[in-house]
Amino acid sequence: MQIVLILILIVLLLLLCSTTLALRGESGDGIFWKALSSLLAIFFGSILVGMTFGIITAYVMKNRERHENESESNTEMTILFLIPWVSYLIAEVLMT
Repeated sequence: MQIVLILILIVLLLLLCSTTLALRGESGDGIFWKALSSLLAIFFGSILVGMTFGIITAYVMKNRERHENESESNTEMTILFLIPWVSYLIAEVLMT
């Protein structure tokens, strides 16, 4: 549980850093709220994309057909490698 909290803290700090860099040079009264809304949008958007792909992966792994000579570990490793990569690509597209 402590590792999960540490990872969430690291992600929040990285998001805060990127938000600060994106808003560099801007000033005014609403800068704090603009930064906070950007940070929360990125954070919850990332969670939504990750949960969506997690559900899709669970569904595919549960309902796929298994052949006699198919190695289950190779299929799982391929899916576990591709899903985070595709999830990252979709998150990058949504950010632009």
